[in-house]
Amino acid sequence: MATMRTLWTAAVVTAVGAFFVCGAAGQQQTQSPVVTAREDYERSVATYRQCIAANPNNANACEELHHIMNAKAAIYIQTIRTPTGGSKHD
Repeated sequence: MATMRTLWTAAVVTAVGAFFVCGAAGQQQTQSPVVTAREDYERSVATYRQCIAANPNNANACEELHHIMNAKAAIYIQTIRTPTGGSKHD
């Protein structure tokens, strides 16, 4: 179960990272919020990976960090979609 979760997380992190790299490139005029959100997300990924490495037989120990990482990813996606802070329906 932990191996499957780790593989799934690695796949999600890779896909999300690729999406963000492409999306951020088109947002040069409003780069600061996007860069900040990306850096927050990247830090959360690093923290989660460190936890998984430290607890290879107990992925549940990192569950809160996993949720934080997913929340940071959602914030990053939203920032890319609306980098000036407007609603996505603007």
